[in-house]
Amino acid sequence: MGLLVNCTMSKQIEEALKKLLVKGMGARDAQAIGRQAAEDAPTYHALAALTKDSNETTRMKSSWALAKATELNPALATKHIDQWIQQIDTEPTQGVIRELFKTLAACTLPEKHEGRFIDLCFNMLRSATTDLAVKHHAKIALMQYVKTYPELKTELTQALLAVADAHTPAWKVQVLKTIAKLEKIK
Repeated sequence: MGLLVNCTMSKQIEEALKKLLVKGMGARDAQAIGRQAAEDAPTYHALAALTKDSNETTRMKSSWALAKATELNPALATKHIDQWIQQIDTEPTQGVIRELFKTLAACTLPEKHEGRFIDLCFNMLRSATTDLAVKHHAKIALMQYVKTYPELKTELTQALLAVADAHTPAWKVQVLKTIAKLEKIK
């Protein structure tokens, strides 16, 4: 009986959140929902479920709130890591991908997920169709992994050089600064 009650409560929370996560809802409201979800596990888990909703607006707004909630309480993310890593591969909305990257980057990923996430970061960084903001978050995440796995340094340097001229002059400056930081890592 307890499982049925929890399932019903989860659906009620999801439905209530869907009514809030509408087109026109601003970042400030999403941040407020994220702060609430950081303190309330059922709300957090409902947001995580809504990142797979069929409605793009719901996915986008829930991923905004989820990124904030995870930043404040990364421990809540543990049971959703598999879902998000798989979702990044199939998600059509770059904004949702960006927020999922931010969410995953706020977590300490279990070792079993690190390789897959590192591959995703490299794929996003190298992809011609990936938004610049997503590439930026992939670059930041990869820099963190180079500190743990210095053997990634050469591959990251080569990937950054390959995409340095692919976007704006500001992107190129960022890429060159990142490469300079990489050169200092032993």
